[in-house]
Amino acid sequence: MTEEEQNVIDEFYEKEFPDTMSFDEISAKLDVMRSHPQIQMLRRRFCKDLVVVVTTEELDKYDESLAASNDSLLGLVCDNIEKLNQDSYFFWAFYYYLKKQYRKCKNCIHKMCAEIQKKEAFNEDEVLDSFLVPFKNAPSEVWDFGIEEVKSVKSEAGIPEFCDLVTLYYRSNDNDVVADALSSFLQKYPNYKSPNEMLGYTYYNMSMWNNAIACFERVTEEYYFSMADIYWMLAWSSGKIKNYKEEEHYYRMSYELAPDVSFTLNNLGYSLYKQKKYLEAGKIFRQCLEEKKDLPCAANNYVRVLVALGRNADAKKFVNSGEFKISKAIRDRVKKLENHNARLRKNDEVVNLDFDDADSTEKHAIDIGVKRQQFSNEKLLEDELTARMESGQSVFGMNLKVYKRKGEYGRQYRIPVGRIDLFCEDDAGNLYVVELKKDSGYDDAYEQTVQYLDWFEKSEKFKGKKVYGIICLNNPAKELIDRVADKRMKVFEYQISYREL
Repeated sequence: MTEEEQNVIDEFYEKEFPDTMSFDEISAKLDVMRSHPQIQMLRRRFCKDLVVVVTTEELDKYDESLAASNDSLLGLVCDNIEKLNQDSYFFWAFYYYLKKQYRKCKNCIHKMCAEIQKKEAFNEDEVLDSFLVPFKNAPSEVWDFGIEEVKSVKSEAGIPEFCDLVTLYYRSNDNDVVADALSSFLQKYPNYKSPNEMLGYTYYNMSMWNNAIACFERVTEEYYFSMADIYWMLAWSSGKIKNYKEEEHYYRMSYELAPDVSFTLNNLGYSLYKQKKYLEAGKIFRQCLEEKKDLPCAANNYVRVLVALGRNADAKKFVNSGEFKISKAIRDRVKKLENHNARLRKNDEVVNLDFDDADSTEKHAIDIGVKRQQFSNEKLLEDELTARMESGQSVFGMNLKVYKRKGEYGRQYRIPVGRIDLFCEDDAGNLYVVELKKDSGYDDAYEQTVQYLDWFEKSEKFKGKKVYGIICLNNPAKELIDRVADKRMKVFEYQISYREL
């Protein structure tokens, strides 16, 4: 089918099956239209929509029980695929996968790839749509077979490495290894888009909030995640670095796209509360209470708002009503308040009691079907220096801050010749390449840093900027110290000591 013919089908489909129709209604109407000359193409389009929903919004059911009869949506997928011609290889492969008939599934994958071989080279979008996303929860028997089939097809540069990268992403339990692999791939193939999502999610799991934000800011269209989830993670990450304005902005964007996602509304309200927008926050929490969603966080937060507005009597009445579960810490604090509402004038300062934040928000469980655990980041030296800089403390005898621009963050900063541990700047705009080594056993630190400095000095993007290098390691070898004769560079030693108090 030509692109023009596909556009005609899409236009007709969108006219006949508007977004207001349910999947069951669309399926029933297609059955009525079974004599339509383009019924196969229309049903394919419908099946494509169903597969997308199953592999994104229905992940828990999809992953835990692939027997289609156990779930109405999965059953609807299978019912409609059964009405497609046998040459719809992708859909039949998915059908046999759901039915756990893996031999037939692999046979269809083989035929699908053979058909693709006759067409243009496989690109990132086609690989993702045809295999990597739909079959991401597949057992090794299907996944490994499919990967080899995809890698055997004529494709654009980087596709075989991309397949191996996604395999590592799904199977590795080590976030450091995954982050390194994703960063290296993006350095070699910067035009690929989906690895930014995967890298952002990996940094998000590692609590490297600024790195996660920078990755997600580069996302322009969704691949593994919905945009609602991406905005949600941007909101949570922004809150963690106390950028409450951005946190509010992204929670609003996420809520607009997916209002039913748990804790989006409550967390939006709490972001407003932290900005002392108490009246707006109160409206949000009342909405949560009326809809009985995001409890008990929303109930606790509503008490916080009442107290902040000086409505102590109302807070006591709400807590004592017993309608909603309130944390013991908040109940105990409210008991000690005076039993009256303050009469606040327009310009009066409201009171914000210092409640514990532990029961104020919840982290949305964003799931892409991967069974990887979340491991803490082992780059302790990098963590420690980053934390110092972000809190305004002096490091290396200077007031440095991690380089940050929209879509860029200077931790694990990629440039064409490598990946910098920390890329920083001072108040005057001078740049610093910081190379961190956990011990003295790294003979390449000097050459690596020189290579970075040379690249920056030739870069058009950083033209006119002064760039310096810092090598920081434990117990540096005399050979390294002697080699650092370059005036652009300094060596620092870090030490960890313990003393009895």
